[in-house]
Amino acid sequence: MNVLFPESIPEACRLLARHPEAVPLAGGTDLLVHWPQQVKEPERPFLDLSGIQALRSHHWTDDELLLGALTTYWDIIQDPTAQAEAPLLVEAAKQVGAVQIQTRGTWGGNIVNASPAADGVAVLMAYD
Repeated sequence: MNVLFPESIPEACRLLARHPEAVPLAGGTDLLVHWPQQVKEPERPFLDLSGIQALRSHHWTDDELLLGALTTYWDIIQDPTAQAEAPLLVEAAKQVGAVQIQTRGTWGGNIVNASPAADGVAVLMAYD
């Protein structure tokens, strides 16, 4: 298995340009779901985005919550402002798998994978 580890967004873009077949990987919780297919395609590298700090943050403005692509469910569960201002988001995060998945799985991955079981998407849509 070939895994690429960029440390910045520009580096990730350069690696993706050199390896367009690469599969971006954030939390990786869906990796095992597709594992049999991945084993059949071992030449496809993974682009592990987890080391890019610029994608990890989430923060509040005066009127919205901005989620970085690598914001985990656990980040939101532990956020006191989310608990007060977006309790449905916190509850949705708590419904995602076990703590191990909550601490690794990302909101961005939940959206990008477009899974019918995308636990957090409906609540994100409800909060607009």
